[in-house]
Amino acid sequence: AEYTSGCAVPVDEAKALKLTHQSAEASYARECSYLGDDYYNGVKGLESNKEKAEEYWKLAGKGGDVVALDRLGDIEIRRGERDKAVRYWRMVAALGHKLSTDNLILTFERGWSAHEDLADSRQARDKSRAEMRSEQRDQYVAYMKSMGKLNDAYA
Repeated sequence: AEYTSGCAVPVDEAKALKLTHQSAEASYARECSYLGDDYYNGVKGLESNKEKAEEYWKLAGKGGDVVALDRLGDIEIRRGERDKAVRYWRMVAALGHKLSTDNLILTFERGWSAHEDLADSRQARDKSRAEMRSEQRDQYVAYMKSMGKLNDAYA
């Protein structure tokens, strides 16, 4: 395997998994989220384990990882726990990310959430994003857009 940057680097999956576990044990939210993904998908030598994936996503969510919080919302909606799902997706929006906006729109369109939930979430997202603004960030976003490499969920 090689990194996507084009630099051929041998990958030691066992060592990578060990280091990821160590980082997760040290409460690094992003690493907890990665482990959740790995357990969910049964990759890197791990057997698929949805319960363990959810545990790691909850740890990551406590650390503010937006991807993990979004995934937890997905889990809750599949369980029929619409209120819990909306709460997770509102947290993601309040952290300034667009990641869950589409899910919140769907819950509103299906009558599972109130207009206020959607409006409040969008206002919280916009406020958080405004607080993140800087000239350097705006230049970076413009550059990434011009290169076609910007993920709209993070714009």
